[in-house]
Amino acid sequence: MNIYLKNMKDLNYNMKLPKVDLNSADERAKPTIEAVIEKNGRLPNMYAYMINSPGVLETYLYGYERFRKESGFNPPEQEVIFLTISYENECEYCMAAHSMIADEYLKCV
Repeated sequence: MNIYLKNMKDLNYNMKLPKVDLNSADERAKPTIEAVIEKNGRLPNMYAYMINSPGVLETYLYGYERFRKESGFNPPEQEVIFLTISYENECEYCMAAHSMIADEYLKCV
């Protein structure tokens, strides 16, 4: 381990990417944004930043869909996995998003 990196959690990465929406998206990004809005009813903030590189968002969405359909875990178990990953990565945004999704599953029980 690099002696200059005491603890990865102490590092703070701050990228300044513009938030992209349907009006500001380039032609490559528009179909992806339209598909996300059609499926979710909105463009989540995380996606609005990821679409700066359309391939990044497309890859993320593909992996997310594969996990949801083929992981072998039911939806509540999937949320536990996502919440655990979010917690370990100290991602407050992801914790909030997956907590909201988990709450929706609890309403159905």
